[in-house]
Amino acid sequence: MSSQFLQPSYKTGFARSAGESAMPGLWRGLTSLWAPPLGPTGLAVHDWACRSNNGALTNMDIATAWVITPPYGHTIDLDGSNDYIVKETPARMPSGASPRTIACLFKFDTIKQQMVYGYGTNANNQNFQVGTESASGDWRVYVWGVFDWSTGVSDTDTANSHMAVVTYDGTTVQFAWDGEIRGSIGRSLNTTPTRIVSGVEIDLTGRQMDGQLALGATWSRVLTAKEIAVLYADPLGLLRKRGFVAKAGGAPPAAGAHRPLALMGVG
Repeated sequence: MSSQFLQPSYKTGFARSAGESAMPGLWRGLTSLWAPPLGPTGLAVHDWACRSNNGALTNMDIATAWVITPPYGHTIDLDGSNDYIVKETPARMPSGASPRTIACLFKFDTIKQQMVYGYGTNANNQNFQVGTESASGDWRVYVWGVFDWSTGVSDTDTANSHMAVVTYDGTTVQFAWDGEIRGSIGRSLNTTPTRIVSGVEIDLTGRQMDGQLALGATWSRVLTAKEIAVLYADPLGLLRKRGFVAKAGGAPPAAGAHRPLALMGVG
């Protein structure tokens, strides 16, 4: 293995497929991948999964939209007013009751009612988003209507970055926080993938996020508990070329430690 420790980026190079990746397994079923740490791309964030689900940075100023958030580098700053990221009519997204996983890596500036990431349409039981419901930091999975689920996980940290992962296997919704599965509930979903969004509810009119997005991804399968833990420990690992690892950071953070991720090498 190379002695160089490089974070994947447009400048240093990155994996564009499973065949090039240090973590090829995480490419299986990947349908959409927004990864701002690769570097600024103007008023769009590129999709490195199917290459057609680029997200439009909406109501943003290109001069202030891209910021540096350690330890990732570039992230997209959402100010909690009327800005968001959206992809209309996305390709290859899981629909109906088909299996899926969504994952988001982010840092909040304010704890409030806000959406982080997801996809769907503005109708009961046709949405699949994750966010917080109030200033108490109550994490919920939003499908609209009586199907919304309060996960029982609350966090009010604004100093560090965190990762939320939601899976659905056709009968059960599962929520993972910072690499650890924290709960599940039975649901019969019927998701319609009208758009992918980050930083706003699915109708594009409320629950704006105040913070930074470092990763937004969707798979057409359920990530395993081990894969969720690996993704949390090294969220850019699937974009790192084989033979290169990120700056060494020791062991993965313990669940609930709530500190910035130290990107780890992959053997």
